[in-house]
This record gives sequence, C-alpha cells and structure tokens, in this order.
Amino acid sequence: MRLPVFAVGEDPAAYALELAAVVASPEAARARLAARCAELFAERSSPRGILGVINAEVPGVTAALLLPDGHLLAGQSAAARAEHQVRVEVPGPDGRRWADLVAGLAAPPAPAWAESVRLILRLARAPLTTSVARERVSAVYGAEQARAALTALFARPGHAVEAEPGVDLPGWRLEGRHVAVFLRTDPALEGAGLSPGVVSAWQEVLPDLPLAPWQDGWASWWTEPEIESGQVAAALRRHLARMRVPVPLSAGVGRAAEGGEGLRASLEQAVLAAGATVRLGHGEVRTFDELGYRALLGTLGQAELAASARLVLADLLAAPDGPVLVVTLAAVLDCGGSTGRAAARLGLHRNTVLGRVERIRARGVDFDHPDQRLALHLACYALLPELQNGQQATTQQP
Repeated sequence: MRLPVFAVGEDPAAYALELAAVVASPEAARARLAARCAELFAERSSPRGILGVINAEVPGVTAALLLPDGHLLAGQSAAARAEHQVRVEVPGPDGRRWADLVAGLAAPPAPAWAESVRLILRLARAPLTTSVARERVSAVYGAEQARAALTALFARPGHAVEAEPGVDLPGWRLEGRHVAVFLRTDPALEGAGLSPGVVSAWQEVLPDLPLAPWQDGWASWWTEPEIESGQVAAALRRHLARMRVPVPLSAGVGRAAEGGEGLRASLEQAVLAAGATVRLGHGEVRTFDELGYRALLGTLGQAELAASARLVLADLLAAPDGPVLVVTLAAVLDCGGSTGRAAARLGLHRNTVLGRVERIRARGVDFDHPDQRLALHLACYALLPELQNGQQATTQQP
C-alpha cells in the first residue's frame, strides 16, 4: 500500500507522542536534535567520538572526517561515497583548512533538513579542532617522553639494558626476541618538529608498536618468539605505503636478537642500515644483512661528501639530464656494472639505461676503471638524497 511501517521495541505511546510532536513542529524537533548533538559533542574528546555522535543521533546520515585529498581520518567511509552529501570545512589549530566534515544522506534531502544537517556539522567543528590540538600536544609530550626513556635505556654502551628507577617505559617490551627498525627522512627535512606527525601516523597503522624519536630519526621494534628481519622488512614496506606521514620516510631493519642487549645491537644495526637506505628514496626498506658492507655508507659525513661530490661530478651534473645520469650511474654501480639489473631496479627498459650509460661515458666518466669505481660510487651515494625527487619526476626520460 506504499505506507511507511516501523516497529518499536519500547513504549509505543512514548514513540507516538514523539512522532506527533515532530509532525506538528518539525522545526522544533530539528532544534532539539541540534541541541542534543551539541551537548554530546562537548562530552567527547576525540574525532572518532564526535563523529560517532553524528552517526548515532542524526537519522539517515553517515558522517566522516576527510583530508582534502579524500583520505579517511575518522567516521564511516560510506559518507565519502554517498551521492547526496552535506559538507563543511574544518579548520586546524592554525585556523587554515585542515579537513572536511562530510555527511552522506541516503536520499536527496529537503532544503530544511539539509540546513539542519549543516548546522550540526558546524556545531561539531569547534570540538573537532580542540580535539586535534589536544592530540597534537599529547603527541609532542609523548614523543619527548619516549625519547627520554629510550635515551635512558641505550645511551650507556657497555651497561645492561634495563629500566632505571623513575623512567616510564610506555608499554615497551624488553624481554624476548626483537627486530629493531629505524625510520629516516631526507636529511634536509630532519627536525624535532616532525616527530608529532610521524608518531601520529605510525600509531594510526601500528598502534601496538612503540615509536620513539632517536638520534636523527625514529626507532621501533617488533617482539615475537619467531620473528625474523625479513618478515619485519616486508611488513614495514606495506605499512609505510599506508602511513599518512608529513615527510618522506625510509627505513633500516636490524637482525633478530634476544633480550635488552640484543635489542640495543639490533637498533644499532637498523640505524646504520637506515643511513644507507635514506639515499635510496621514499618508502625504501632494507635489512642490515641485505645491505651488507653498503651499510657502512650510512656513517659517512653527508654534507662534506656531497660538497666534494658536486665538484668531482661537475661535468656530469652540467648535462641537461645530469641528475638522472647520476642516479643511473649509482644504480649501475650498485649492480656491479650490469645494465640489465640496473634497468630492473630503475623500472626502465635496458636500452634506456644503455643510452644513459653512453651519455655518462661521453662526459668523461669511466666507471670501469678499478681505481675510479669506489670514489664514483661514494660520490653518487652522497648526492642521491637531493637527486631522488628529480629521479621520480624524470624516471621515464630516455
């Protein structure tokens, strides 16, 4: 008969009275709904809690908090895909647009109902901004607390790794079998202000694993009875691809080891591996064993080496595609002179690499000469971090 029918599980009379009030005065009903949501918003302290109020209290609406590029931060992903939406901008702590609060509706809304939903979303903006600021302050404090704890654990070579009195270890496991990892970003971007964003992004995808600022990066570790470094490297590649980090990250992975002393050794290996891996580009993950002696490159003075490398490779860098040629030369040297393996590493056809090698030789670079090869390899590695972005933009050049 095309009549709306619904069932209630509690007092039918109370529902009947409420329905009659809504029918008699829909504006008053919408005002009560907005007031109730505002009251509940004030009681929530996280973006997920605030979004939960909208999803639970506003009928026929699914809500989500989205970054400008569409990445889901909280709420229900169905809201982002809904055909009918109401959307408002959410400012960050600095007052600039940080995200969009989106309400997905099951059907085209009447103008009055759309305006009511928009009002509720606007009421949610201030609590959302406050919760983001609170989380950022908490992340800064947590990062510094973790740094202090890690320093207390590992800053005394030759001493046993154990918690000192008064040092708060935030749920860290020191016993068992560990594999340490160390995250690095481009040396030009390193700074203490990056830690809250990196730590927050890590906690979003790996909430059960520690991450602490350490030296010029961030340290973590996996603890499981049968864990191996290859497993951790594979998992870390997947997680780095998912993380919404403010800077490009690469990582080194240490060997599996037992107990606190083993964890310290594994972390030292991961730091060394990351020093070499950061030269390979965003998202790269290598184990200490996989890098072998190349891990030693991580200890070389980057600034001094890069300055010298720009001098000795000046003719090559002066070519129109100089940065691409240096990246290609590094790959060929990494692969023992094999252009086929270098092409596979760069994702190019072998003929493309052969053409670049000819242009490299035409610039007077002889990498077949034994007493030149080591110095060329070091020079290329010193320049790779600053050339990596150029390589990504020009990978498909012939």
